[in-house]
Amino acid sequence: MKRYAAVVLPVLLAWCAAAACAAAEIAVSLAGEPGKQSESQTIHIDPPAGGKPPDLVFTAGDLQRTVPSTARIDGAQVRVTPVQGVAGAYAVTVNSLPERYGSYAGRIDVVDAEKRRYPPIALTLLVRLSASQQPAFTPPALVLPLSAGGSRWCCILSDRPSKGEMAAVLANLPLGVDIAGVQRSPLMSARGYGELPGEYGPLATARGLVYRVDASHARPDKYTGIAELTLVGSDRRIAIPVEVQVRASPWWVVLLLAAGIGIGRAARWMNDQGQKLLAAQRRLNDLALRAAAMDPDYRRHLDDKLVILQRLLGQNQLARFDTAMADVVLRADLLERAGTLRRYAVSKNDAGAQAALDTVAGELRFITRPDTLQPRLDAIESGLLTEPAVAAADAAPAAPRDAPPAADAPRWRPTRLQWVGILNRTLEMAGVLLLAFVGYEFLYLNGPPTFGASIADYFGALVWGLSADVATRGIASLGRLQC
Repeated sequence: MKRYAAVVLPVLLAWCAAAACAAAEIAVSLAGEPGKQSESQTIHIDPPAGGKPPDLVFTAGDLQRTVPSTARIDGAQVRVTPVQGVAGAYAVTVNSLPERYGSYAGRIDVVDAEKRRYPPIALTLLVRLSASQQPAFTPPALVLPLSAGGSRWCCILSDRPSKGEMAAVLANLPLGVDIAGVQRSPLMSARGYGELPGEYGPLATARGLVYRVDASHARPDKYTGIAELTLVGSDRRIAIPVEVQVRASPWWVVLLLAAGIGIGRAARWMNDQGQKLLAAQRRLNDLALRAAAMDPDYRRHLDDKLVILQRLLGQNQLARFDTAMADVVLRADLLERAGTLRRYAVSKNDAGAQAALDTVAGELRFITRPDTLQPRLDAIESGLLTEPAVAAADAAPAAPRDAPPAADAPRWRPTRLQWVGILNRTLEMAGVLLLAFVGYEFLYLNGPPTFGASIADYFGALVWGLSADVATRGIASLGRLQC
């Protein structure tokens, strides 16, 4: 029994000591850069109570890495040396760190000369990326030019889409590196509009990231932020600045250029025709007031003439209006004179003169040359001033029945002049469109990357459209043939 106890008891004690030692591991964490010696950490191993510091033997196993991928550091590179002048103190270092970065872990067994085990050392080593190995993005910054508005026609009119993406690659990424993930900061407006509306953010790739942005509903401005990428087994974060340049929808530029051209056309029409139309309308209004002051029996002879004048004015036929206006004014003058003479004939009770004047007034409605009635009015006036009143039976015959006015004969223009006029208008329109296209190219396609962020951009497009029409008229007026 004693012999059995002498064999089993040491084994049991050794197992208990080993278990106690395993429960009391010494943790050591080191770090360093590839190709260099790691940092050093000092540990303390206390001697047995009342004893001298033992001569310890340190046996280091290989340091293993599991992420980003499997790698190994030979245990012979691990050094544990006593610290001079300090009892029980030891310095732990790793001689030469490998090129493969990451987190390594291993174990150092500790025994003394009598083979007694001491608490082992649990060693963890972080091989950091050196400054020369610091990955850098290519390109160094992400700049995405986009346009607001998500329709298909916007992409056709603009050289920028409303949805875009841009990739960034880590050019000097060390061998075996894996990307853990990506993060982003909000894309904020430079003018204080807040965060960019819509979906955006980075996606990790094998060698970098891809940043995607949807600016369909964003206000024109510059939006900036940061995208960060982390590497597996590394404490480094690699950041890249992101800038999204959003400009207005191309439809706004087209609309403003068209509005400028329309304003120029309106100003031209106002200068060429509008003032003349207003002056003609004032003349027609004055004539209508004169007609309203005439005798009702005579005024009705001008009603159809006034209607024709108003129709010509509405059709912008100023040349025909001026001709007809001169004719109607002459008729109005003769009717006013006939009315004055008729009142005089009534005061003299001259029925014959009254009938003659009514006949003249009726003829004024249909006669083509009203000036031929002037001698008859002169004769009637002379008779009223010199002759006595005559009976109504001796008066002139009654005025003829109303008949519709003769239609104006069509005025045919020479065919050659018609083609010249068409060519002139075609060249003028082509010039306007060409200058508008140049303005679109200059102001929008090659203009500020954030066109529309300032109200001055919109006014510039409007003024360009206006100047395009003015410049075209100036060029077209050189040697213009008046048709």
